[in-house]
Amino acid sequence: MPNITVTQLHNLKQNIDRAVAEHDWNRLQQLDQTLQKVLLSLQHESFSHEQIQALNHLKSSHLAAISAVKENKDKLQQDMNAVSEGKEGLLAYQMAMNMEL
Repeated sequence: MPNITVTQLHNLKQNIDRAVAEHDWNRLQQLDQTLQKVLLSLQHESFSHEQIQALNHLKSSHLAAISAVKENKDKLQQDMNAVSEGKEGLLAYQMAMNMEL
């Protein structure tokens, strides 16, 4: 049996869910690293039915976290593009105003 409990897996899942809900990307990165270590330590273990269920719930939360990170990354990119476009428009306007003077 692996040395990780169902409760520990459940807590990791809850922490991932909370980090996503709070948009705490630094915490999520730490939890992802913890999850990687946990999974590496479990790779040759056999699991109880409850542990398999807990791992499946954890996997679902992790996939949702990946999706949330991607969505936020895309939104940030859109915001950055909008700022860049606004800056270009402002520069063009300033150049046009300078030409009129």
